[in-house]
Amino acid sequence: MQIYWILSIVTISIFYTGQYSYAIIPQDILLVYNQRVPASLKLAKYYAKKRNVPESHLIGINVPENEKISRQKFEQIIPGLRSAVLNIKKKGITPVMLLFYGIPIQLEGPPQNSSDKEFIATVNKKIHEYKQLILQLCRQSDHLVKKGSKRSSNKSPSQILSTTETLLLANKSVVRAVSYLSAQDLKEELFEVHLHISSIIMRLKGLSIAARHIKDKIMASKKGGKSVLMENRTLVKWGTILSQQLAESSFSGILPENAIERATIVRLSDGIIGELKYWQKYKDDYSKNNASASIDSELTLILRNSYQLHSWLPNPFRKEFDTLPYIKQIREKTIMVGRMDGSNPNLIRQLIDNSVDVEAKGLKGIFYIDARGLNDNKGKNAYYQYDRNLINLANLIKKTGKFKVVLDTKEDLFPKDSCPEAALYCGWYSLGKYIDAFKWQKGAVGFHIASSEASTLKKPLSQVWCKRMLEEGVAATLGPVQEPYLASFPLPDTFFPLLLTGNLGIIEVYFKCCPFLSWRQLFIGDPLYKPFKKNPVFKLKE
Repeated sequence: MQIYWILSIVTISIFYTGQYSYAIIPQDILLVYNQRVPASLKLAKYYAKKRNVPESHLIGINVPENEKISRQKFEQIIPGLRSAVLNIKKKGITPVMLLFYGIPIQLEGPPQNSSDKEFIATVNKKIHEYKQLILQLCRQSDHLVKKGSKRSSNKSPSQILSTTETLLLANKSVVRAVSYLSAQDLKEELFEVHLHISSIIMRLKGLSIAARHIKDKIMASKKGGKSVLMENRTLVKWGTILSQQLAESSFSGILPENAIERATIVRLSDGIIGELKYWQKYKDDYSKNNASASIDSELTLILRNSYQLHSWLPNPFRKEFDTLPYIKQIREKTIMVGRMDGSNPNLIRQLIDNSVDVEAKGLKGIFYIDARGLNDNKGKNAYYQYDRNLINLANLIKKTGKFKVVLDTKEDLFPKDSCPEAALYCGWYSLGKYIDAFKWQKGAVGFHIASSEASTLKKPLSQVWCKRMLEEGVAATLGPVQEPYLASFPLPDTFFPLLLTGNLGIIEVYFKCCPFLSWRQLFIGDPLYKPFKKNPVFKLKE
């Protein structure tokens, strides 16, 4: 599994504060079935009866029975589904979409067209220009530092470097300049030199912390700095506004029609260095052809007019975003999507029955956590961080004394038939090869961290974990349809503690923790299922 630990993910305390945006009820759920698959409609009706979902909330779509469909086929079903979602929203309902057996799971990326290629040519041109400009500014800055300090400085290369090399050189040049200015008193004879260096850093870094530090120093001087630069408080406010605009636009990604406008905001906020990173990221996302996704994750954005298809987008339902002033509007254009699916209709009927039965009594058993005991002295390796997250989860639950936990920190996975009374499970890493270690309790919940464990739910000989866990009796799980990168998985020490409060339907738990949308993860299970409603392990502070 490749690693892209992109978002800075804070390990969330289970004791959340504040009100939740959603508390789903049966009347919120839209049941989507495949008109070509008779069992799909039967299962949707069965669920509606079991969970008291209005039959008017059943929506049929006409799609192939294949597990993978093209973007063209997908776009044909969007108008009808969007209309159904908007109609239910008119009633004051925040809909949750539940896909049933027979709906494809994988969505292919769109083919490249001429306009895409033209825009990529523009992106390449900008990357080339900004690398040249950054090197030019770094040479000027280093020369001025040398002039002010009267000592030799590092020479900036004249040839064009890679983006990574350019950014490394630029950051070193900025550090040298900031260090020089911080160490110097603002002497009158050097004031123009200092001002010139500060101007270069502001162009390179924008309204960043480094630039503000330099502004503070000049404004605090007795040599007229305040007459040259604006009051720092105003600049900080500008920086905050620009950062907010960038954060808000990140939920839709970069589109050719808004890329230039967004780039100007990036330049103001993060300077030319930030803008070079911006264009390079778009190029990287496009060249990796990361536009494929799970159908489920793509349908979460059904109310959006347009958004970036190449690579993932942040999930606005995550708890970390609750305090953002604009998040309500973004969540209004995003819906939760899950599915009731598996290798055969009888399995799904049993899944529905088990969820309803266990919720009434409470899930009991043992929580099996399969870490790997990885070592990393510096603690920066992403595999190590995720492994520590599993161990932290075990320690967190053990402290309650309310639920038995078995933690394995050996490289090998739990061996065959070694895990009786398994109620909960999280572990890694056996790629596409389910280990039959568990005797699952009715209503069990768990997921395995590996690259393609939901790549099929139907192929008879497949041993991917989602398919096999469902066949062996698990009531809810999650996994990727293709390589998702490690950062796309919910953090175990967030997902399971939230589940163990019993306050939220399991799909809400998933969407509070899932990092990305328009990406490759999907969730399988009854969205209303609260396995710990009767026997919570943790309490949720309001």
